Amino acid sequence: MKTALSAITVALSLAFGAGTALAADTADITQSGATNTGSIEQLNSTAGNQMGTINQPGNNNASSIFQNANVSYANATINESGSYGVSNISQVLSGNGAQGHIIHWGDGNHSAITQYNVGGAISGDPGASASIGQNGNNNTAAVYQHDGNNLSAQVNAVNPWGDHGSNNWAYIEQTGNTQNAIIEQKGANNGIAQILQSGADNDSHIIDTGEHNTAYVTQVGWGSGTNTANVTQAGSYNLAMVNQNGSALESSVTQSSSSNQAYVTQSTSDYSSTVLQNGPSNLAVVWQH
Repeated sequence: MKTALSAITVALSLAFGAGTALAADTADITQSGATNTGSIEQLNSTAGNQMGTINQPGNNNASSIFQNANVSYANATINESGSYGVSNISQVLSGNGAQGHIIHWGDGNHSAITQYNVGGAISGDPGASASIGQNGNNNTAAVYQHDGNNLSAQVNAVNPWGDHGSNNWAYIEQTGNTQNAIIEQKGANNGIAQILQSGADNDSHIIDTGEHNTAYVTQVGWGSGTNTANVTQAGSYNLAMVNQNGSALESSVTQSSSSNQAYVTQSTSDYSSTVLQNGPSNLAVVWQH
């Protein structure tokens, strides 16, 4: 069964007035079966919060939510319980912040969340938050957060998403104020994880538990504080590269056994570094400047 559904809301408050009944633009799509396409667009809203939800329980589904130019807050959620789906959330120019959530339970799914120019620098601004929860194998997940405020991102998204499966690929990219990023991949096998951050304070974690491993972290910072990166990989071929650039810095790489390697380059300000590799092949190079 193949169905395509779309919901578009454009400036509802302009069409109907700004009464309390229109405190939010809300759109929901639920599709059963397989090979469905669901799409929500919410544009140029002055009505309050934008809220979009797509639920697709079958296989080979495609879903997208696009929220643009909202004066208040944007919230988007996609739930996929099947396999071989493609899900995208884009949130652009949301005045008071945005949340994006994608949840995939099956195998071979592809997920991406993009948040661009979300939130202002006002006190208490919730900023941009993105999470992708995965509990299957051979999935890809990417989060892009640019030019926003109070950014935070997660992939595989801790509880209640179980062991997260294996052979997954995860990527987080953040530019903007404060920042934070977490990737875990608990049944990793051939999992690959990368975090790229620039501008302002940064923070980072990559935890991967098992087998062919690989992890990269790049931070820039210079917000005159923070910068922290932790990589923990627990077993097998391992490799971790951390590269930090400026301010308080800090780092920790733990790879508990097998082929190991770790390179850490830190740059100006307070430095600090710990690499612990507990056997067998090992190599660790740390530069501090």
